[in-house]
Amino acid sequence: MNIYFLGGGNMAAAIAGGLVKQGGYRIHIANRSAEKRERLAKELNVEVSESLPELHSDDVLILAVKPQDMEAACRNVRVNGALVLSVAAGLSIDTLSRYLGGTRRIVRTMPNTPGKIGLGVSGMFAEAEVSEADRAAADRNLDGLATPARVSLLIVMISLACAGLLWIVSTLVP
Repeated sequence: MNIYFLGGGNMAAAIAGGLVKQGGYRIHIANRSAEKRERLAKELNVEVSESLPELHSDDVLILAVKPQDMEAACRNVRVNGALVLSVAAGLSIDTLSRYLGGTRRIVRTMPNTPGKIGLGVSGMFAEAEVSEADRAAADRNLDGLATPARVSLLIVMISLACAGLLWIVSTLVP
């Protein structure tokens, strides 16, 4: 399976690292920074480029760009039927679909920080039209990073991942 990343930041590196450990994937990371591309190629032994190559319907595209940069980053992306996973918090499927030429084959996911050491939990949301095979593919792509949890309200998962620890600390510490 070919897995392409748009963006090569910390979350992309963590997910790609998990996939490299699993094996069996061809991984390609597109990032605008030459320095970051060089580091990712060396550390993860993956293909890198400044922009995405042509995608196909059996590919997976992982959007790992900061939400405020997503529209510009997607400007020249042609999905061509590929399954899209987004780790960008706060961007709805409607918004991502608009940025990507109308595709609805999108799974939103929100891995949390412990995923960097393979101990995270990842909330996942997809519209009803997304096939079970696509949902299973999304689960597999995050296996090395986090335990997937399918949720109907991703905002709840985001809130728990971001604020849960703060609530526990504020409750337990006098």
